[in-house]
Amino acid sequence: MADPRGFNDTLAPVRQRAQWQLDEALAKLAGLCTQLGAARHTLTALEQRAREQAAHAGNAWRTRVDPSLQTRALHFLARVHSEQAAARLRIAELEQHESAARAESVKRQARLESLQRHRDEALGHFIQEQQRKDSVRADDDWLTRNPVTPRRSPP
Repeated sequence: MADPRGFNDTLAPVRQRAQWQLDEALAKLAGLCTQLGAARHTLTALEQRAREQAAHAGNAWRTRVDPSLQTRALHFLARVHSEQAAARLRIAELEQHESAARAESVKRQARLESLQRHRDEALGHFIQEQQRKDSVRADDDWLTRNPVTPRRSPP
């Protein structure tokens, strides 16, 4: 097996920077996924709260007639509804950012894989060249130790 120790990877700094960029893109994607999960959890909690309060308000309206209480309940439900709408908008925005971050991560991964393939190919060529040189050296050594003498024809 040829020794790859003499191999000089000229694109190593570029590949390292590509790895850092991929790591950064993946960290951004993870952060967006976390934010998206939290936003979805918030929306679920708001929807649950709205259902509970709507049921409570419906029961209260049937049992007592208090216009000020009904007005406050309607204002509260309207505020919860607007919070739900804002949460849905936030989720849509985060989904767009997540999609863009995912595409960026895929692009960066492809670039890094391309640089890695290039390194592997260059290393393969280096090893082949080193093996060729070793073979030439071995042939020269053999020829040096075993001089070739011309054959003589029998007398």
